[in-house]
Amino acid sequence: MSADPTQTVRPLTGAPRATGVFDVVDEVDDSELVERVLAGDVDAYGDLVARYQQRLFWVALKLLGNREDAMDVTQDAFLRAYRRLRGFDRKRRFYTWIYRILVNQGIDVMRKRGRRGALPLFGDVVGAGDAPDSRALSDELRGRVWETLDRLPPRYRTLLILRDVEGLTGKEISDRTGVGHGTVRWRIHQARKLFRTEWEKRPRRTEP
Repeated sequence: MSADPTQTVRPLTGAPRATGVFDVVDEVDDSELVERVLAGDVDAYGDLVARYQQRLFWVALKLLGNREDAMDVTQDAFLRAYRRLRGFDRKRRFYTWIYRILVNQGIDVMRKRGRRGALPLFGDVVGAGDAPDSRALSDELRGRVWETLDRLPPRYRTLLILRDVEGLTGKEISDRTGVGHGTVRWRIHQARKLFRTEWEKRPRRTEP
């Protein structure tokens, strides 16, 4: 696997088709394509890209709401998957594996957005006494918030980021993720309970 994978992962240009019809190579199973890539056939990775690039782009676009970020995250996910391919468990589906890589990359993008701005206080969990004022968090406290978010299960973490970091409504989150509005509301409620539990485990800051 010494060839340059950037020659395989083509930039997404123009408007991706929303019909659900993708340029796929269905004749060969994913696991066989992976074996061929590991044997040095970089073109086989191009087949995997052609099979899943558009589908993953739409996942990233729904998650991030920004076309440029979605394109970057999709291409980065393929590059990361290529570099980690020797560690891929062939008992798993390739799409499921790279989907998780993509979502983690999307969360990293949202994390950077949150670090640039003022994070909400997650209701009454992050108390005003922990922050220099009621509208913005110090860099230290913002870091603690993200450390706590990172300890949540992915499906809860993603929804909580979309709601309390990105500021989306429940309906907007439902539209982006494809999860029913009622389920979104329930999971956000559960996510906040989990966040509180994890937050309260952290060591309390002692006054000088």
